[in-house]
This record gives sequence, C-alpha cells and structure tokens, in this order.
Amino acid sequence: MYSESIWYYAKDNPDGNLVADDAEIHPDARLTNTVIGSGVRISHPVRMHNCVVFAKYSPVAPRDSYENVIIAGNKIVSCQEQTQSA
Repeated sequence: MYSESIWYYAKDNPDGNLVADDAEIHPDARLTNTVIGSGVRISHPVRMHNCVVFAKYSPVAPRDSYENVIIAGNKIVSCQEQTQSA
C-alpha cells in the first residue's frame, strides 16, 4: 500500500502527478497528469501526459512520448477517445 506521503505529494503537485515514493524518474522526464506505480523505473528522458504505469514489472520503453495510455507489463493500452462518424 502507498504511504500517506504519496497522497500529500499528489495533492500539492501542480502538474497533477501521483508518483510512488520508490519510483525512479529520469531528471529530464516530463510528466503531467500521470500515475507512476511502485518500483517503476524511467531511465531516459520521456514526455508522459495522462498516463498510468502499473508497478515495477511495467517497463517504460525509450521513445519520445506517451500520451493517454496505460502501461501494464509489456502491454500498452491506448485510451484515446474514439469518435464515430454518422
């Protein structure tokens, strides 16, 4: 379970992130509205917007950016809104 300090951090974090205390984030990574689970390691600069990365068994592969995705294990699930034409 997460410690209270995560919830405090998330509440006061102006960019809306919720990051587990033991997650390792590259100093040049840019996260907004993103949830990073326990033990996750982001070892390269990346931009993540509106993402969720589950616990440590979810690798964040090197690439420029992720947007509106859930990363769980080796799966990346897009959460883009789909609109249907009439």
